[in-house]
Amino acid sequence: LPKQEDSEEFETHKLRAEKSAYYECKKCGGVIDDEAKIKALKLGKWESIRGMKKGAKKVGYFINSLYSPFVTFGAVVKKYLETKDDPTLEQNFVNSWLGLPYSPKKITDSSDDIKLLIRDIPDLIVPKNTVQLTMAIDVQKDHFYTSVRAWENDGGSTRIYHARVNSWTALEDILYMDYKTEDEEIFKIRACAVDSGYHKDEVYNFVAINSHVAIPVKGSSHDMKSPYNLSNITDMPFQLLVVDTEYYKDIVDAKIQRSVKAAKENQPCEAGFWVSTGVDEDYCKQITSEYKVIEKAVRGKDYIS
Repeated sequence: LPKQEDSEEFETHKLRAEKSAYYECKKCGGVIDDEAKIKALKLGKWESIRGMKKGAKKVGYFINSLYSPFVTFGAVVKKYLETKDDPTLEQNFVNSWLGLPYSPKKITDSSDDIKLLIRDIPDLIVPKNTVQLTMAIDVQKDHFYTSVRAWENDGGSTRIYHARVNSWTALEDILYMDYKTEDEEIFKIRACAVDSGYHKDEVYNFVAINSHVAIPVKGSSHDMKSPYNLSNITDMPFQLLVVDTEYYKDIVDAKIQRSVKAAKENQPCEAGFWVSTGVDEDYCKQITSEYKVIEKAVRGKDYIS
């Protein structure tokens, strides 16, 4: 298939595919076009494929846009072609158009892929077009991992520093450091997210001292209706940011996939995920070690690990 970058060829292919799309019957191999679909929908009936479980009081059915009398097969094909090369758009297509759970294609199996995202920018140097800096602190049992990212207007970001440190004082030194561009323009960290999974009291004390820039963060232990919410903490002058971890992992994963793909094809990439020249093997391995995997639980329900 032609790529979207080859715009003229891609548009020609997309138009041809849209006009010639049809549905092939899974049982007999017969061709069902849009006109036949309307007739089939009027004559169709819901049937259980796996049968009713004993004692079940409710029955659920999966339905996607192929069943809609207002959506042609060609429109579905067109949407697929427009989204297949972008993990974020593809997820929306699979979830909203096909009515199916999305399982991302992981292309960053190797830490070498992250090395493809290295920009020609030294550590601690703020890239051009940066609008703000953020810092993240991952609290471990006896140490901390921290990273600083420079953000651009399009949502892209570059890791300009990361470290393993052993004290809150060392973290404060990083938090209040002057970060400069090559032209000596000074940037300060505008927001710092602190993981509150370990040593909660120490985290809250650190945030209280640095509450103008720091906020405690915790991953939700249950499904959330929104990507994040703020929760009040008793006797504290700040709130706890509770986040849907999988939602944000999906965003980061999509950015990495899109950026790696663009780097391999020597193409530009908006809203990308980049790293500066000082990135090491340990950082690359940590980035590629976590991604969403859909697994089967004992009773047949999917869960995420």
